[in-house]
Amino acid sequence: MSLAILDQIQTLDVDSQATFAEAGKPFTDSQKSVKDNLGGKVPPLPSSDLTNSFDQVTQQITSNPIEIPTAPFSVAEIQTQITGKLGDISSISIDTLTQSIPTNPGADTFKGLAVTDQVNSSLSSLTSSITGNANFGQLGIPKNQAAPFDEFQEFLNNAQAFPGKVLDAIIKAFKNFIDKLSNPDEWLDRLSSDALTEIFVEQIQELNYILPNGAIQLYTLQLNQQTQLYKDYQNFLKSLDPKTLSRAKIIPLRQQIKSWLSEVNSQGEQIDLAVKNLNSFDIDKFSPLLANLPNSAGGQIETLSKMFQGIENFVNSLKERITTVTEQLKTFITKIQDLINQAITKVSEIGNKILKAIADKIEQAGKALDQVQSYLTNTINKLVDFVEQTAAKSDEIVKPLKQAVNQFANTAVQGIETVAQQIKQTTQTIEKSLDEVNKKITTELSQEQLKAKIKELLGKVTGVLQSQPVKDALNKADQGIEQVVAALQKVSLEPAFQLAVTQTNKLEGELKKIDVSTMGTAQKTALKVGVKILQEIDVPGVVNPELTAAFDSLLDPVVGLVDSIQGEIKQVDEQVKSFAPGTLVKTFLDPYIQSLVTELNKYKPSVLLETVKQLYETLLEKLEILNPNQLLERLEELYEKLLAVVDSLSPEKLTQFLTEKLNALKSILDNLPVEQLINKVIEAIGDVEKLLGGLGLDNVLNSGFWQTLEEILSLNLREQIQQVDTIKAKIVERVNNIDETKLIAALTSLRANLTNYATDPNIAISNAKNELKQAWDNYQEAAKNFTTQWEQTKPLLDNFNPPPEFAVDYRDLLTRMTDLRQRLVTAKVTNNPETKDLTASSTPTKEKLDNLLKSATARSDEQIIADLKKVIPNEIESQLTGPVKRILSTLDEILAQPRTVLAEIKKVIQRLQSAPTEIANILKNLTADFGKLIRDSINKVKTAIDGTVNKVIDSLETIYKEIRNKLKELRPLLILNSFYDVSDFKGGTVVNILTKLRRKEPLDAVSAYFWTTLNETQKALLENADPNQPGTQKALFNALNKLLTDVNFYGAERFKLVAENLPQEAKDLIAKPQRSELETIRLNRLLLETAYPEIILSLQSIYPFFLGKLKDIYPTEIVKKLDQLHANIVKLILDIPKALEGALNDEYQKVVAAYQEIRQKIDRIFKALIERLYGLESELGIGLEDVSDAYRSLLVAIPV
Repeated sequence: MSLAILDQIQTLDVDSQATFAEAGKPFTDSQKSVKDNLGGKVPPLPSSDLTNSFDQVTQQITSNPIEIPTAPFSVAEIQTQITGKLGDISSISIDTLTQSIPTNPGADTFKGLAVTDQVNSSLSSLTSSITGNANFGQLGIPKNQAAPFDEFQEFLNNAQAFPGKVLDAIIKAFKNFIDKLSNPDEWLDRLSSDALTEIFVEQIQELNYILPNGAIQLYTLQLNQQTQLYKDYQNFLKSLDPKTLSRAKIIPLRQQIKSWLSEVNSQGEQIDLAVKNLNSFDIDKFSPLLANLPNSAGGQIETLSKMFQGIENFVNSLKERITTVTEQLKTFITKIQDLINQAITKVSEIGNKILKAIADKIEQAGKALDQVQSYLTNTINKLVDFVEQTAAKSDEIVKPLKQAVNQFANTAVQGIETVAQQIKQTTQTIEKSLDEVNKKITTELSQEQLKAKIKELLGKVTGVLQSQPVKDALNKADQGIEQVVAALQKVSLEPAFQLAVTQTNKLEGELKKIDVSTMGTAQKTALKVGVKILQEIDVPGVVNPELTAAFDSLLDPVVGLVDSIQGEIKQVDEQVKSFAPGTLVKTFLDPYIQSLVTELNKYKPSVLLETVKQLYETLLEKLEILNPNQLLERLEELYEKLLAVVDSLSPEKLTQFLTEKLNALKSILDNLPVEQLINKVIEAIGDVEKLLGGLGLDNVLNSGFWQTLEEILSLNLREQIQQVDTIKAKIVERVNNIDETKLIAALTSLRANLTNYATDPNIAISNAKNELKQAWDNYQEAAKNFTTQWEQTKPLLDNFNPPPEFAVDYRDLLTRMTDLRQRLVTAKVTNNPETKDLTASSTPTKEKLDNLLKSATARSDEQIIADLKKVIPNEIESQLTGPVKRILSTLDEILAQPRTVLAEIKKVIQRLQSAPTEIANILKNLTADFGKLIRDSINKVKTAIDGTVNKVIDSLETIYKEIRNKLKELRPLLILNSFYDVSDFKGGTVVNILTKLRRKEPLDAVSAYFWTTLNETQKALLENADPNQPGTQKALFNALNKLLTDVNFYGAERFKLVAENLPQEAKDLIAKPQRSELETIRLNRLLLETAYPEIILSLQSIYPFFLGKLKDIYPTEIVKKLDQLHANIVKLILDIPKALEGALNDEYQKVVAAYQEIRQKIDRIFKALIERLYGLESELGIGLEDVSDAYRSLLVAIPV
């Protein structure tokens, strides 16, 4: 879809996975903190001056914890981003490239040619001349109308092609109709002897209804049938629930209403006939009818021929226009041949245009490499900033701890033995310390960082939804839909169908005026047989499928477009929902949260603080803040982060990753099936119909159209006329096989009713009237009950608002239901027996009645049936086969002129059939050029791929070396053992160390070696300068740090005086045959600490000393506080998703608001289109139903 909202969201620069690439780390850190702080360790209890001073010292660290910087990206994120940005190249395939082949590849080339307009003009003229209607098949779509976006182009093409489709439908329908008329065997397939038997029985029953008592019985029968109809309609209303309706369910309901309406009309006509028969009964005329049954008198009344009047009128008018049609057909053929010839000359041009579009698509994909280079440049800059920030953090981590240890060393020793006596006085201080633990966990979880990440992501989504491309796409769609809806409004089918129904109803009225009293029974029976045969011809069944197919091909692309857009909108809905803060947090953080809570629950404080040992562990935790190993862990964490990020951009690894990725892309390009791609292009323009697609000429450029036309013009209708003559013999065969027992039963019933009347006319009529009165009472009761139900149900039906899918069908159903109800209201008035004159015209004499009885038995049933079988076939010849033969004869005469162009039609067929081979030969000669064009584009992208790695690595190598050198200075053991400021010296001053070094006599061996490592400038500064000056201190630190890396610093002779005091760690390092750089640094630090034990601070020795001094203490008052703290921490962790969701809801609502605005526009845009599409579908279905019903009603209307 051209709106492409989904595509733009999916290609955001930061996706959800990348956003949360480091999200779990704070929770992992917090989980470790939980284990370190609560895993069997109790915070130190303040005691006396010692604990007060201890808290004052540690507060410097715990009150202002150093937040370890978060890496700006991870290896996974870099790889994800690079992979995503290379997506345009990796998506190249035979399928994606063939999408560049237009649906109608030659449309743009041929639309501007004069011959195209000439073909369309001659096509419209030819269609108009054949149909006699200048507007037939026109939809009012402007020619060469540009589509608002690609998906609607197919609709416009089909709309412009509609005249050609109509002409094609006319040709096919004409051929089918001729086939039907000229194949009487198909007419008679279902005209069985049983059907003929029923026809004969009906004719005998009509004699019964001419009798006065029979006429009243006919009246009663119709009232009873309408009474049942009232009841059925009432039940129909009771069961009708509009909420459960659909278009499919409405169709049978509509058919039922139409059937009832037809029944009501028929019942009214039968009642009128009954009254007429009663009022006009003449025993003198009736007696001969009975005596001479079947009666063939009445002259030639060509009733069925009226059925063919419309066809004959059209055929005769076509005869007048056939010269024009023939000339226009010749012109049309000439223009079609010109167009085919020009199309073939344009094959090379069109093929090159398509291949150029494919080549451009390949080269465009190569621009993704520029995005990769830009992204990596930005990433390198971020890395440089991160390294600088991290280096600064190293000082912030080490310096406070060394200062705290230094200060603690001056105060702790004197008071540590009195800790146990001062427990109760330290509760408040302990509480403060516990709060600091809470702060630490809160800080590590870094909610603000998560908020910032999600806000950034949501901001990008909002930006996409509010971007100008999306707005432009919506406006474009809006304009396009308006154009399509306007075009579809012009395609309203209702007027055309209504005209057909009106004309048919008019003919139906004329048929009903025929005076059947002038017909003999044999004629009536023959007409009934003819009607049966015409029903089997099924004119609607021939024409309707062609019209339906023509309209379906017009509407299908638009319906498919709507379905496609609805599917994409659903995807966008799901995509927007996935950005909800609650969804994001739950998806990515919930596993970490649950793991952290599980870890917390392992260490409930009330359990940890139950014993004296637990109290010790709590104090140990407090002291752990000063543990050098803990500091080392933090430095290791910092260093590992640096190492991971820097390592991700190492030229070697990045080269490997990029090479693998880009080699995979090159493999895709190398394996691209160029020949198969070219074959796809050749296939797309391989014949004339495809080459000229989109010009509205698809049907008339198909050889099938011309072959059908050739078949029609080649027909010898004289043979078909002779075939029609065979119908008489076939009907005779079926007539001879009728069921005589049913006819005898009908004749027996007729004689019984006649005997009742002839015996006593007054009693017979009186009995019949009594039955009629009862039927009228029942009728009135049923009408009353129905009216009550109607008044209850109709308002509910009127208030229902149907969906677009069946709105037209529903309104049509209500209209028909109302029409039926109104017809019943009218029928109730006209059917009232009390308003009728139900008296016979005269009272027969006794003599005439006796004669009537004698005539009833004058001939046997067998004689009557035999006579009936003789006269029917002759009447069929007069009423049916005559008109059919006249039509076929006229058509045969008409087709004589168009037959003169048969040779030219054959040429068109041959040209269409030979064109693919000719086009294939042209394209075969161009295959090498096509292949070179595609391969050149592929090679350009491959060359760009090869250059990308070199460009990236060249820019990385220099900066990477600088970063690696900086990284060496940040190694944890180097930072921990290096001299940074005065906190590395006891008392926080360098005065003592300089005094020791400056003492000339006696100068110890270690100090003497120190001076040998200095140059003259350094010596002068350190010998004379003020120790409190920063320059002096900096020079000292640099000199000592240089000494740390001196592999020659240790010598047995130099350190013999302090050898006994060396710690075991130093001895172990000295014993190693070879030492690493970091091992040398560690050893030399230990040597300095041993050489100057009262001056240089030793973290490793002070910490174990304090541990040994601690005594077991049990803090009773702290247990409850720690339990509450535990609960608060758990609650804090569990509330993180809700807190984040609440904090970010406003940002997410911006996304929702932006999308809802888009969604409302989309819904509004497509509402009118969908409604019109469903409306057209309904109009077509309803119209074809009505025309078919009108035709069938016409057959029923024949008054026999």
